[in-house]
Amino acid sequence: MANNYPRYVRPHKNSLFYERSWPTRLKHLGRPRFTFSLHLKLGQYTDAELHHALAAANDEYELQLKLMQNSGSKVFTETEIEKAAAALLRRRQLTAGQLEQDDDFHHYAELLVPGVDDALYGDPDRVRTTDEQIKIAAYKALSTAARKKPKMHSSVWSYYVREGNVDVTTPRAARTKQRRWENAFAYIGEHNLDTPNLLDVIHDGLDRYWADRRAQGIKAQSIKREWRETLAALRLASDRYSVGWVITPTGKRIKADPPKQKTVLSDAELVCLVTTCLADTKKPEISAAIVFMVQGGAMVSEIARLNTGEVIADLDAATPQVAIGKSKDVKVKV
Repeated sequence: MANNYPRYVRPHKNSLFYERSWPTRLKHLGRPRFTFSLHLKLGQYTDAELHHALAAANDEYELQLKLMQNSGSKVFTETEIEKAAAALLRRRQLTAGQLEQDDDFHHYAELLVPGVDDALYGDPDRVRTTDEQIKIAAYKALSTAARKKPKMHSSVWSYYVREGNVDVTTPRAARTKQRRWENAFAYIGEHNLDTPNLLDVIHDGLDRYWADRRAQGIKAQSIKREWRETLAALRLASDRYSVGWVITPTGKRIKADPPKQKTVLSDAELVCLVTTCLADTKKPEISAAIVFMVQGGAMVSEIARLNTGEVIADLDAATPQVAIGKSKDVKVKV
């Protein structure tokens, strides 16, 4: 694989790491950078493995960032507490269930998870801080081998990304998909995966999302494109966790809106435009772009992403041409 690593991925010795600076406003906490091992050896991984590891590292960064910014226990979900506990065990080179068979574990738990004795001490009903909750969760995880399925609805998307369904090496596209999930998810809301009638709640949220977008004048096919990844993530979660969801929102059965008739230039107008461009000596580069758009239906953004060296070489060929999307690094519309 080429050494063009995704953003925040850095090689060190023979391994890959995720390295990212904390926001400037948090530098006073004395932690200038976040470093996370991707557990991948140089040249010994697939794209899917890299995407999976990078998604996990992104999740860990966001969780640690939230922990640095908030100390109140009410701002963290149970799933986030469990993730932070798992990260604590990793940092101390421990694994869940490691001491499941050790009946004396509670006598020396403080050595493995410093601070857990204080966290457990006192009234069992008192409100624990986030840090205390994490240490208690880590303590419990050491003596419990069972791997739990995600408990919260929001975890569905993280699992979808980790399974390689979102190309995180293209940040812009990944952010678009993330934003679309968040927009649709906002209508559904956070719920425990064991919530009774959760499927009805999901359908109600998706139907309200559809109605609001339609009220904003968005085409049916555009809304379906917006929530396509959301539906795919929900279906994958249904298969993975056997929750029995059959996702069939109302909008799914609605046909696409007929395309609007666009205003186009007549043949005579096109001839006049091209003739004017060919005679232009003041801004020939703009006129050349216009002719290219007329001839090939090219978009401005596609022209802007063309490789100058490739274009010059192709124009000097026996059959002069300009190829959009020739480079595999350039994304083009279908």
